[in-house]
Amino acid sequence: MHEIPELTRSSSSRLTAEINNAVNWLLVIEIFYSNLDLLGHADARPASAAISACAKAGQWLQALRLLRALGQSSCLPGLITYTAASGACEKAEKWKQALQLLREMKLIHVLPNVVTYSAAMSSCQKGEQWQRALNLFHDLQASSLVTDAIVYGAAIGACEKAGRWQQALDLLTDLELETMKPDVIPYTAAICACERGKQGQHALNLLSDMRLRAVRANVFTYTAAMRAVETR
Repeated sequence: MHEIPELTRSSSSRLTAEINNAVNWLLVIEIFYSNLDLLGHADARPASAAISACAKAGQWLQALRLLRALGQSSCLPGLITYTAASGACEKAEKWKQALQLLREMKLIHVLPNVVTYSAAMSSCQKGEQWQRALNLFHDLQASSLVTDAIVYGAAIGACEKAGRWQQALDLLTDLELETMKPDVIPYTAAICACERGKQGQHALNLLSDMRLRAVRANVFTYTAAMRAVETR
């Protein structure tokens, strides 16, 4: 039987560097397919770099094709390559494809991480799929993964877009109880949710809480709070 030579760590690093230094995504694809047999035996860095390069170039479909091609080689894609592909879907606002990748990962027993969930949630937000984004957040909470402030911020943002001001406030409280200091992003999203829900007093309370916690508000924070007060 013909044996495919495995990539050593040094050669894998060289291939990753070659992909990262490629002048455009077309060259990335050429390098990828020229080394496809080897990629199945390498660590995840070269394949992930190729998928990420396509994502940065706005070529989300090509990124998914690379993932599929890797799956047809000598080994299945892993967490790092799936996460890179999820990032491509997030940048292109392709929420259906992002959710499909999550389902595929579970089917082949590749456990998603917080970054993968966050990318899928962001994809759903950009596609105005607020309930789907919240469902992902609840799935993440039910898992053994540790959530972070970025994921909470995405969930609060989904509540804001869905007009669920009370749920946004509850999530902000949960974030504080998790001993993770909220920054201006989740606070602003919660205040925007109060604006949509015509909850001016809650918006003012959040501004006061920000001052107490030394979280600096920005122009968007103040604008949302002012509008919330005007509409209460």
